[in-house]
Amino acid sequence: MRNNAELVLRRITLFAAAAFLLTLTACYFHNTPFFPSTEGFHTVKDSPFESGERSINGIAGNGEVLVAVSNGGTVAWSADTGLTWNAVAAENIKDNFNDGIRFNAVTWGSGYFLAVGAEGRAAYSSDGINWQAGVIGPMSPKNILCVAAGSIGGRTVFAAAGQDGRLAHATDSPAGPWYMADQTPFGFVQDFGDDVLALAWGEIKGNGIFVAAGTNGRIAILKDLSGKWYGARAGTGQTFRTVAFGNERFIAAGDNGLIKYSLDPLSYTWTTVKDEILELRSVMGMTFDPAINQFILYTADSVVGFSEFGDSWRASNFKTWHVGGFTAPESISSVACSASRIFLGGSRGTIVYSN
Repeated sequence: MRNNAELVLRRITLFAAAAFLLTLTACYFHNTPFFPSTEGFHTVKDSPFESGERSINGIAGNGEVLVAVSNGGTVAWSADTGLTWNAVAAENIKDNFNDGIRFNAVTWGSGYFLAVGAEGRAAYSSDGINWQAGVIGPMSPKNILCVAAGSIGGRTVFAAAGQDGRLAHATDSPAGPWYMADQTPFGFVQDFGDDVLALAWGEIKGNGIFVAAGTNGRIAILKDLSGKWYGARAGTGQTFRTVAFGNERFIAAGDNGLIKYSLDPLSYTWTTVKDEILELRSVMGMTFDPAINQFILYTADSVVGFSEFGDSWRASNFKTWHVGGFTAPESISSVACSASRIFLGGSRGTIVYSN
């Protein structure tokens, strides 16, 4: 009888502990976007981006300062984990162009923010407030569509890519010099190659590499400082629009539900994911949040998805969120994670952040 009583008590104790953990998990998820709710996200008030700005195309942070850029030419920064934002004054962008820079992306790496945009134009900053503008020579006059920072062989590397398959990199500083290969897996530059739409850096087996993805299923890899990009199609002719690294894998995604992941891009091996929730939606952007150990993506119709390894996704449609004072952007154009928050940039200067 005593043994039976102890067994029952033990089961009751385990059940209570499990119930507590489930309750804790539910509370945690309620305030994060695994199962999104209006209580879990907020809209930035008094955004410095004018309502006429078409979209916020990039957000990046260094743990202390956040930077957001738009294709309307505005750069803004935040020093309070994204709660309030300030526009960078025109006089704080040295040698800026008369018509500014139509930004497409921004990244942080090894002491610098690097923002890139149309016509090969770019700007970099160490604090997010004072900027130096210029042109990434090999990319001009083509549009720079994506940028990333990381390290190869113990040296800092900045990579930029865009129209006609142009892929360039600089070591140690975004000030350059920048180098570009005449031929990459995206084609010959002089022959107008396929566009590079996404870049990401990560470590595979202890070695840092950059992965570029773009139109017609093209994938390219920078694994050393020779400037040569290696690669081939990843078993698809569809367009990749985003790529991210986390949990020891790269995930590339794009049109019509295209999602593939690779544990070793150097082997040119990519696994196709067929997700019932995302179905045939076009994935436009993605990042990895180490704080919650999740990949986060958004689609062309404002569905936001979350996954630990990219093989299955949970999702919510942000277009339906217009209650409780929360206003979702009409369309999402960027996603980033910093300062223990998730940020979504969108149309008309809208910035949304999680608790």
